[in-house]
Amino acid sequence: MSQNKLLNKIILLTSLLLLVACVATPTPTEVPVNPTEPKPSPTPTQIVSPTPEAVWTPEVIVSPIATEPADTPEPTSTAEPLPPEETGIQCIGARTAPDNTQDLIIQINLPRKAQAQTLAYFQEFARPCDAIGVLGRFTDPVSWRENMSQLSTGLAFYSMPSLAEAKETAETWTDTADWFAYEIVLSDHTPESEKSDPAETSRQALEFARAHNLAYMVTPGRPASRKYAADLAQYADAYGLQAYGQMRDSPETFVEFVKSISTRIRAVNPDILFFVAVSTDLPTDVPEETYEIITRLLGEIDGVFIRISEQPESLEKLQTLVNLLRKE
Repeated sequence: MSQNKLLNKIILLTSLLLLVACVATPTPTEVPVNPTEPKPSPTPTQIVSPTPEAVWTPEVIVSPIATEPADTPEPTSTAEPLPPEETGIQCIGARTAPDNTQDLIIQINLPRKAQAQTLAYFQEFARPCDAIGVLGRFTDPVSWRENMSQLSTGLAFYSMPSLAEAKETAETWTDTADWFAYEIVLSDHTPESEKSDPAETSRQALEFARAHNLAYMVTPGRPASRKYAADLAQYADAYGLQAYGQMRDSPETFVEFVKSISTRIRAVNPDILFFVAVSTDLPTDVPEETYEIITRLLGEIDGVFIRISEQPESLEKLQTLVNLLRKE
């Protein structure tokens, strides 16, 4: 076979093989496009969720406050003010009501006039837990700060008839005081918002006092004490009963009233200090008679608050009463 014939056979065989390969390969069917039909959505990529073991669950910390019911909680059986060792506050906490006048705590107010004279006398007889203070609505904060800066013995308290006012003026007196006295009354001096829920208001007053590292004493009058003594006492370090008029009108009734208040407030707050307010600021006030009434309350009260005025005879009566109470 010649070389040319062999070459022609190879070319022919190659052509046949290529033709067979083209026939064996399927041609894709072309789908006509209809512009009125939406294109099919592509199949979404599958999202694989982690197994439960792979999911991190944060630790949930439940606050004791959050577990309380949303509605009004039941009143607490006993108040739980922070103990003195945790607050640095002096002269609060459990103590046995004394059975002699020498161990009674004595508190007096600083009158608008004769402040230096009154402060000087206070420091003559004051013990560490005795206190001197002012009624907030009757005093000048500047004068208060100047006088209290000279206090070397005893404690200072500041009395206000409104918690709202106490908060508004806090920067003018809280750094000088040791105690906050809240004179909640059922008159226009105390806002309606504070009188509508005495227990809650007293709780807020304690919270306010603690925020400024102060002890808290609630000092209601007779009407408020008749209605709300236990409510107010739940959250207070001390209770100061103001019932001067009843003491003057009927000592017998006054003594029984004081004892009933003592029973009510100690039932809800066994550690509360109980003060009874007396007075030397009227001509009819007789120190010897006041002293006799106080002796009948021994074992029920922890101290006395003596209200005085700037009149010379009031200061003289104060001295007489203190001498009787602290006589050896």
